[in-house]
Amino acid sequence: MIYHNFINVVRAANETFEKVASFGLQANMKLYLILEYNMDSATGAIELFQWSAISNLITIIGAFLSDSYLGRFRVIAYGTISSLLGMSVLWLTAILPQARPPPCKHNKGGEKCVSPSSAQLALFFSAFVLMSVGAGGIRPCSLAVGADKFNQLILQTFFNWYYDSVGISVMLAATVMVCIQNAKGWVVGFGIPVVLMLFSSTMFFLGSPLYIKMKAKSSLLTGFAQVIVATWRNRHLSLPEPPLESDGWYHHKASKLTAPTDNMRFLNKACIIGNPLKDLDSDGLAMDPWSLCTITQVEELKALIKVLPIWSTGIPVAVTLNEHSFGVLQAKIMDRRFFLSKFKIPPASFSVFGILSMTATVVFYVQVLVPFLSKFTKRKRGLSLRERMGIGIAISCLATAVSAIVKRNSGNSKNFSQSIPWVVELLKVIWGFEERD
Repeated sequence: MIYHNFINVVRAANETFEKVASFGLQANMKLYLILEYNMDSATGAIELFQWSAISNLITIIGAFLSDSYLGRFRVIAYGTISSLLGMSVLWLTAILPQARPPPCKHNKGGEKCVSPSSAQLALFFSAFVLMSVGAGGIRPCSLAVGADKFNQLILQTFFNWYYDSVGISVMLAATVMVCIQNAKGWVVGFGIPVVLMLFSSTMFFLGSPLYIKMKAKSSLLTGFAQVIVATWRNRHLSLPEPPLESDGWYHHKASKLTAPTDNMRFLNKACIIGNPLKDLDSDGLAMDPWSLCTITQVEELKALIKVLPIWSTGIPVAVTLNEHSFGVLQAKIMDRRFFLSKFKIPPASFSVFGILSMTATVVFYVQVLVPFLSKFTKRKRGLSLRERMGIGIAISCLATAVSAIVKRNSGNSKNFSQSIPWVVELLKVIWGFEERD
């Protein structure tokens, strides 16, 4: 038990320091591009969107490499080193004046800002590339490599530690790190994430003997491709009428699935044993995995196809949530005094309202709504997963509409900076309901 708790602490601490470092850099990055690289708000937003898109895309590659070739531990190790290098390069852009264009006073005196040179942009974007590669190695494998060590009884405890560490790290990044960057400047503000990431990397590698290093095996992506190819090759075969004995379908001896489901039956042709003498070897394994697949492979592809409609509905929500960089600029012109005190909330720290709202929403839903709704729906969880997701998507549409109204009023009202904080708080509450699902 002490051993498992120690691993939990190591993994949670590692995740906390890594998340504080990465989110601490992202929160104020829009202002860094505008103030130090003389970019306009639209250009800065495009660069950040591209950075986010590339980082998320590389996670697919990282997952494929970890499952098929390198294993999770090695992918995380390479990703950790890449992230540390990227943060270090970004820190250098803040330390070296030659790495940035000459400063200019934005919107003052009509002075024309000097655009960054190609070499300066190359150095800056190389930091983005390294951090994206690092994210592609860490994000898809970190939770999985931790879960490999535990059985089902201890797994829930690990998940609790993991998500607690993520929430705490994002809160620290949106508050403490942003305040340090605003008060002490970019050199100190970018240097601290480098130190945190170095500490996180050190803890990860020191804990290496404690981890269970799962060997790479066949990738899900490869299995999906094999099912599609096998279905096409076996298109001439007729689907047998049920009931069919398990010997007519190809599956491993230890598999619990001995017959495919009737959903999307055309894919079942991929696991039909047409001729046992030609399709199977002496050990009962498929001679050609691109012509004969297991029932498990077929059902995994079916499960993926079933998820696609729900997944696609999350794309507009993700696009909406990625507009946070514009929110930093809007917050910059607000009256950010905390309860009319002298202390002003940093613009990049406004994202913390979304985290607080999301936390409050979860508590309100579990403690209040679930007991109330369960009386009418006769379900322990109150609403089904589909119903909760549908409500979340509907509220996201409402959040986008309110955001559009806020933006319109910001251009027409002279008192925008005085009146808008309450609207932003409303937006954050709506975002909390939306994010819960």
